Amino acid sequence: MAPDNWHHLEGVHPVARLFRLYVYDDFGRPLAAEKLKDVQARVVTKETFDPATRRTTELVAVPLKAVRNRSYVEARIDPATLPAEMSAIVRFSDDQPEYRFDFTFAALTQEPVVPTPRARRTEPLAPPVAAVPAPPTAAVDSSLVALPMPATMNGMIEQMQLRRTQIGELIARGEFGSVWVPAFQVKDLAIALEPHLAHLALDKREAGEPALGRVVRAAWLLDASGDIGNRQQIESAFAAFTSAVNEVSAAFGEGQSR
Repeated sequence: MAPDNWHHLEGVHPVARLFRLYVYDDFGRPLAAEKLKDVQARVVTKETFDPATRRTTELVAVPLKAVRNRSYVEARIDPATLPAEMSAIVRFSDDQPEYRFDFTFAALTQEPVVPTPRARRTEPLAPPVAAVPAPPTAAVDSSLVALPMPATMNGMIEQMQLRRTQIGELIARGEFGSVWVPAFQVKDLAIALEPHLAHLALDKREAGEPALGRVVRAAWLLDASGDIGNRQQIESAFAAFTSAVNEVSAAFGEGQSR
């Protein structure tokens, strides 16, 4: 999350000569093309720091440029030895200051690989042998399994509460690195609920709109805290997340979640 508490950024290093910066709004949606044009940014791949003057000097910096019909800016860079450290220096508009965002890449960024089904056998099978009981299959954690987006407001609220409970269970078990999965699913639910604000009474709408924004911001904080692995920090983020989910539930007529 940027210091302006509105923009969200994600830096990726998918190939050796490329750095890409995705920019999102306060609801985690890709920044609109007209707003992305206002972003002025560069990626710094080499710099020095003078402890006497406490000044940083950029030695290698490359402008980040928008890509047509894409929600990111990118730059071609010199190949770096992994783990690679880079910094994005970003100004979101002419009237805002520059912000610095540091990234460390232990490896090239990769998309999750979905296993493909095994090819069906075409050769004759070997003669049958005595059956051997198969070992039990490890249970899949339901909090890490994607659920279809509900079609109703009530269904969205129920799924949001379920995910909130699952996040609490992951934190209790110390599985901080997995918290982002259900947290981002709740973020998507909050974004899907936004158009339904028009169906609420005025007082509910005035409470629900900022609560949805708080859910989205808290989901990002849970993700960041999970990466750091600090229990106190992630529990603080979860408390804010729970409060926001409760406010959304109340605004959309479901009452306080338990």
